[in-house]
Amino acid sequence: MANRTITVRGRGQASATPDGAAVSVAVRGQSESPREAHDDVANRLTIVEGLLDEHGIDRASWTTTLISIQEIDEWEGERPARSHRTTFQALAELEVFLTDTSRAGTLVAELVARAAAQVEGPWWRVVSTNPAWQEAWERAAADAGRKAQAIAAALGLSLGAILEVAESTGPERPRARTTGGGGFLALSAGAEIGIQAAGLEVAAAVDVTYELTQG
Repeated sequence: MANRTITVRGRGQASATPDGAAVSVAVRGQSESPREAHDDVANRLTIVEGLLDEHGIDRASWTTTLISIQEIDEWEGERPARSHRTTFQALAELEVFLTDTSRAGTLVAELVARAAAQVEGPWWRVVSTNPAWQEAWERAAADAGRKAQAIAAALGLSLGAILEVAESTGPERPRARTTGGGGFLALSAGAEIGIQAAGLEVAAAVDVTYELTQG
């Protein structure tokens, strides 16, 4: 007689204090010359990198995520007297990870004022060594046990040995409700927007296979 088994998925959540936040910093330039558009972005990107250095952000904490130069066709006026011109748009983007977000508002304001940068974020991060993950996994395992026990009892059976345990989908990205929203920030000189994590939580899921025995 084949062994009877049951596989259940347990889920667990835990409140977490984020280990930092990522922001995207973009600089754009447009000109009738591709070289001028490129040089404009390159010069402002140098300003961005200098500001990150001034704020003590380790260079290992930022990554270039996009560099592009595109030809843009522009039309003006009504047919048949429409005029056409071609310009070039250059773009460079960095993703910057901030472990100290207390002065993020000041950094964003300076990036906008001094480099005419566009800033998007934050995306909060909870690293794998954060204690919240341990709590979430424990709750997921306990949830799996409760589910399996309830199903076995409903069938007039008992749970036997655990035969297999597998992480179902990998650590799920933390979900957060924050005071800041998505979209590029457009700030006037001197303005400052603070960011704050609120209601951040991590979620874990685990699949557990039990042997079923006669009750």
